[in-house]
Amino acid sequence: MSQGKSGFDFSEPQRLGSALLTSALFGPGTEAMLAAQRAFVTQTETVLSGWMSRRQEAMQDMQQLIARLRDCHDMSEAMQAQQAWIGNEMRRLTEDAACCQQALLTGGMAVTAAAQRPNAANDAAPLHPPTAMRPKPSATHAGAA
Repeated sequence: MSQGKSGFDFSEPQRLGSALLTSALFGPGTEAMLAAQRAFVTQTETVLSGWMSRRQEAMQDMQQLIARLRDCHDMSEAMQAQQAWIGNEMRRLTEDAACCQQALLTGGMAVTAAAQRPNAANDAAPLHPPTAMRPKPSATHAGAA
């Protein structure tokens, strides 16, 4: 048995590793997308905090409605209490919708801006799947196919 050169081409994995480091995964576009996601999470936290405050207010409002209904002496008082409760509930629902709409608009604009940033480094070296990861045939086996 003669010891010959290895038939494995080491340049292909190195080229793939280099392409990975310059790909979209590690390029400047990734930082922009992560910043947009961070802004989206912060905005979501703000929206959910406001939503929880409005739900707590709704519970207090419901307790007040029940107390007012319990102490009513006629139907007119009951209707006024119910109308006041419905008005407050509709205000809270409107605030919920406005906050969600604003968050989606702000988040969408941040993601769109991040996606549209020029990224020449990523365009210069596209990542291609490996084509020849098998050992190259040696000179003695070249004609045996």
